[in-house]
Amino acid sequence: MNEKDIYNTVDTAFKKLEALSGIEVLETESSADAKEPFAANVRVLINSLETEYELFAEFRSEIREKSNTHMRLLMTYFNHSDRNGIVLVSNYIHPKMKEYLRKEGLNYLEASGNCWIRLRGLFLFVDGQKNQSNRIKIENKSFNQTGLKMILTLLLKPDLLNSSYREIAKESNVSLGSVGAILQDLENQGYVVKKSNGKSLSKKDELFERWNELYPLAFQSKNLVGTYRIDNPILQFNKKVDWTLSAVKEEETYDDLKEYTLYTTLPTSQLKSQLGLVKDKKGGIEVMRPFWKAESKIYTKDRRVNLLLNYSDFKIHSTRGGKLSLSKLYELKNKIKPILDA
Repeated sequence: MNEKDIYNTVDTAFKKLEALSGIEVLETESSADAKEPFAANVRVLINSLETEYELFAEFRSEIREKSNTHMRLLMTYFNHSDRNGIVLVSNYIHPKMKEYLRKEGLNYLEASGNCWIRLRGLFLFVDGQKNQSNRIKIENKSFNQTGLKMILTLLLKPDLLNSSYREIAKESNVSLGSVGAILQDLENQGYVVKKSNGKSLSKKDELFERWNELYPLAFQSKNLVGTYRIDNPILQFNKKVDWTLSAVKEEETYDDLKEYTLYTTLPTSQLKSQLGLVKDKKGGIEVMRPFWKAESKIYTKDRRVNLLLNYSDFKIHSTRGGKLSLSKLYELKNKIKPILDA
């Protein structure tokens, strides 16, 4: 969803709440820093019993109880804000996620008007309202796991759009039969446009934001092997092993970072002997299975993942209690800008 659609969805949700609860919505406006990694999308001013409350709405398309990673991301959007009155707004929130959010004291509002909002001097709780048919589903042609593979590939190499379906399928590691349907769906949504000189990607920022939002559900939760720590630092420099570091600066080495995402096809029985890794729930190393082919030159370079995937992995790591500096996340956000602007 683009900024305008997000604003309209949030505005409609608060107007629905206004009709259900009797509060008065005085003002809604897009947040100036909504594109920052941890920033609310819309500022909302409401009135209740002659008291005004300033709220900041962080929008997520759909919240399901899919993975601990996704929960950590949600927590981060709240915990990294120094503003009072943060509200998570979504088209749909899974009932178990609502329970989780209430338990954690995190305010939420569905597009249907269902909410749990606790502020100083104000408590709103609405439940039982039916969700509208505009509920966004992850399982569609472009934004399921297959489509997300192809989207990331096209963002990294837009010229592929004018290659054969077979070439797109090979580079994206998807089936040949799925390419046409995904491209047509992206075209219908305005992300692929036809010009006299061929096809091109449009609204890359928005497309990447959608990819970045769904990546933890589609890949990070399903491909995660486990969380580890380094037991023998000498072994981590074994270059014969297929693995990739998620880092911000080119000059940073494996030894510079205590937290990173490591992609490998090694069986878990060899992670200690080959990489010196020991399973540890509190460890800073997340071991993942790669979703690309080893011979692909698009996804990695010198055993480092591309900057788009790097940003998503680093953002997930920033949910680990603030151990990683947010300044590095902003730095990486600036690094990916040329890719999306090209």
